[in-house]
Amino acid sequence: MFDFGKSYGDVTEDEWVVWFMEAHDEEPVELDALKKRLQVAVQFDTKILDTDSRVSRMLDNLMKTLEADGQEWVLHQEGKLVVGIITKAIKPAPLQLAVTKQLQLQRNKVHKSDVFRYVK
Repeated sequence: MFDFGKSYGDVTEDEWVVWFMEAHDEEPVELDALKKRLQVAVQFDTKILDTDSRVSRMLDNLMKTLEADGQEWVLHQEGKLVVGIITKAIKPAPLQLAVTKQLQLQRNKVHKSDVFRYVK
């Protein structure tokens, strides 16, 4: 067992638990890099006049970026992060402000961390 520096029989249960949990922990650096890539990908093209088309293009770019890195899990486990990125990308600025205010309302709190409900 190269990771432990000892034979298989000498590894304790606690060491196994720690080793397996390391795979679950996300490195902050990796998450920051993914966040930057998403911020670049998630752009609202104001040249597109149709709102549905504008949102569809943004979501398509988001999914292409996530799928290119095999990071689709972010939508489920880091929903609040993705909702924040999408909200910051909304243009024009008055619309972004209106969406931000709506998200602060108690009835809309659930949308802050659930990407699928947010874009619906």
